Amino acid sequence: MSKYLREWGLVILGLTMFVWSLPLYVSWASRPVFARWSYSYFSILVVAVAVWLGFIIFTWRKFNRAAAIQDHVRRPNYKTLLGVSALCWGTAYMLSALHSSADAGRVVDLNIFGSTVPSAALLDWFAIATFALALGLAIGPRLSPRWQGAGLLIATLTFLIVVGEGFARANAILYSETQGFPTYSSVLWERKYVQLNSWGFRDKERKTKAGDGIRRVLMVGDSFTFGTGVRDPKDRFGEQLEERLNNNTAWRWEVINAGRGDTHTLRHIEFLHRMLDFQPELVVLVYVFNDIDYLASVTPRDAVASANTSVGRTLFLNSYLFQELYVRLRKIWLAGANDTRHSLYNDNKLLQTHFNDLRRFVSLANENGAVVRIVPYSFQIERSERALYSRFTKRAADFGLPICGLENAFHGHSAEVLRVNSLDGHPNAYANEIAVQAAFGCLIEGLRPRPQP
Repeated sequence: MSKYLREWGLVILGLTMFVWSLPLYVSWASRPVFARWSYSYFSILVVAVAVWLGFIIFTWRKFNRAAAIQDHVRRPNYKTLLGVSALCWGTAYMLSALHSSADAGRVVDLNIFGSTVPSAALLDWFAIATFALALGLAIGPRLSPRWQGAGLLIATLTFLIVVGEGFARANAILYSETQGFPTYSSVLWERKYVQLNSWGFRDKERKTKAGDGIRRVLMVGDSFTFGTGVRDPKDRFGEQLEERLNNNTAWRWEVINAGRGDTHTLRHIEFLHRMLDFQPELVVLVYVFNDIDYLASVTPRDAVASANTSVGRTLFLNSYLFQELYVRLRKIWLAGANDTRHSLYNDNKLLQTHFNDLRRFVSLANENGAVVRIVPYSFQIERSERALYSRFTKRAADFGLPICGLENAFHGHSAEVLRVNSLDGHPNAYANEIAVQAAFGCLIEGLRPRPQP
């Protein structure tokens, strides 16, 4: 009886943790059920509870039958391992759900083992490892001599995959990095190094009114402004600009960051609207050559990340190892793909619309008494990139936009020493230092003098 409880009790406990985690989820759009869940999610919740109760009743009856006949038959060890696997998985799922209510419903996306809570991610791996071992112990002894060779090959491959998965998870937890794609390593990096304020920006809390004698700069942009891949915010463009302003002008300056990754010009206008209450005297728009993405697609949106259901997406959500392999293959594929930006930035009609939106950004800041500068930021040194950069800055300046160019700033520097890592092309601290130094004179030109207090 004790062996029976050990085998099935662990499974019940693991399933209990999983089922109790599901109600923590809150539906995003529609919440007609208890002002918390959609009808579809509530249906899933009811089915899960029914299956859980059915399994408990079935197990209880089996236990009573075993007790009645004094079952002392030695049971295979794989059942105990299955119980350990279920307990580890249920615990991991509950830890993940307690950390974020959104994670409580990830099973709907067939995300079974894809937790980004470090302890839960390791428990998920242990659940995978013990399940694979239990499967081997259950099937291996039953294989006929004819299939033992194939079974040994499958067992070896499974062992290598499970070990590789464990290594990938440990590496992502201990040495997390941004990877130019929304992977679990990137999520863990943000959790470790990023702190958002009440406005949702990577900046400290600011008072609406500046302190006595302090002049303000507002930085607006996407991930370059946000500092993706830059561990210390002091190494970002904005903070390095603040330091240079304070060291090279007669005034005290404070730089406010309003950057957010994967955004475009229309969102930047929204950010500017929201932050005008802080009364910046200088507004710097860090422009990147995918800010036109709202008019035509520039940023690659991979099918594995955007598809609702697919084998690739399911593997991507559940396996750290698959993600590590995928981002590297993706990098090779993108290196040989056509750069669509050239055709987009040569489209006069498209560019006219885009420049009008940039002019709206400039006008909005000017109307509120701020000087505006647009810094097109690219440190790629290939000839085609330089041609794109020169053409854009010239046409933008002809259109009347206040451009501070970086065309020759990175000459003689390889991309390897300017980006945050080999997988992520965002600028590192050194690149930001060069950019600020090159743009500084242009940025402060036209600022109104103010008497020192």
